[in-house]
Amino acid sequence: MTGRARGELVLLAMLVAGLVVWLLRPAPVRTPAPTPLSSVLEALPETAAVVLTLNADALRQTELGRRLLSRGTASHGAGSLTQDCARDAVDQVREVGLFIPKLKGDEAMSFGLVARGDFRASVVMACLTLAMERTGKAPIAAPLGGFQSVRARERTPDVGEYAIRDDGLLLLADSHLLRDLVDTAEGRLGSVRRDALHSGLRRAVGAGAIVVSAAIPQGFLASATDLPFTEASPLDRVRAAALRVNFVPRVAATVVLGCETEPDARAVADVLAELRKELSPELTRSLGDDVLRDAAITARGRLVFVELGLDEARAARVAAALLSE
Repeated sequence: MTGRARGELVLLAMLVAGLVVWLLRPAPVRTPAPTPLSSVLEALPETAAVVLTLNADALRQTELGRRLLSRGTASHGAGSLTQDCARDAVDQVREVGLFIPKLKGDEAMSFGLVARGDFRASVVMACLTLAMERTGKAPIAAPLGGFQSVRARERTPDVGEYAIRDDGLLLLADSHLLRDLVDTAEGRLGSVRRDALHSGLRRAVGAGAIVVSAAIPQGFLASATDLPFTEASPLDRVRAAALRVNFVPRVAATVVLGCETEPDARAVADVLAELRKELSPELTRSLGDDVLRDAAITARGRLVFVELGLDEARAARVAAALLSE
């Protein structure tokens, strides 16, 4: 065998060996695409004390709703940092969820926010990074589960940590809460949908453009008002509350209060009816309208329902008075 033949034989053996290695290589590990959430509630941890959800599509149906959506989206963007990004988010957001976790001891109150919409992860990351740089904050970007996260190198109270996923799920929270949001969105932690209290409150109050549900701990009224007579008030026995607001065909609001017993619920309804009378002059003075005048207050079992409706023009005047304060 000539030297050239031996060389060609070696090359052929190397080619065959390379082909065998290529054919037997392990299949590449593909990261599964995230499963889009049907609601932001699926990304909010079940440890929430307060849960607020906004249906942005429903809010956009009226001028008042659009104003509230624009104001609310900008105000939850951690100050001036994300004002530019928030302006774009108003048009792209479909649903917003905000939660406040149950406090332990003397913990400071914190919150987490979840937004679902037509967000492009690369665009949002670039906007947030540029916004941080403009304010002199060095951004740090890193993967966090199936999300991309970004935060300022030096943590300050006015700037949270952000995370976004390719399916348009955007998270904002303090760093210790952001991990919980990611784990909940990815199914490693239970969501607020598993919480019997919040689920029950939301069923009682119904679906709406704005829905709030809250657990009220014993003694909350006394600690919040610092008044000596609160423990004797029936209102101190309210253990849960929910609010629903719709804007079409008119502005309609429903409040549900959950009490310890049926007698407590009847007593709370009586107190609210008295308060409605006492507040009438003040509401007329400050808002130009006694909005509670026609409210229906009823006790049904252990629940108290407060229901009222306003036409859009009247609601717009009241909202303008509230927002100007």
